[in-house]
Amino acid sequence: GMLSKNIFIQMMAARALAKYRDNESLPLIIQACEKARPEDALAIAWALPFFDDTRAQIAAEKFITNKELLDELRKLNREKGPDGIF
Repeated sequence: GMLSKNIFIQMMAARALAKYRDNESLPLIIQACEKARPEDALAIAWALPFFDDTRAQIAAEKFITNKELLDELRKLNREKGPDGIF
């Protein structure tokens, strides 16, 4: 999952954890974003707006620098909830 060196596995793990609202995993997701290249961090951070947690929202603003994209992801979360992640 989040400790894998494979970015695709990290990205999918982050999305699965967001779908199930596993807030305990947030530190691992944020840490993976911090260690990744910016484009890879964005792929992982895509999951963050789907968490109902202040830490996730702050991290989302840090790693998803395109405000329009971030707003769209948050809108998707409001409309579809965690199912919107996939």
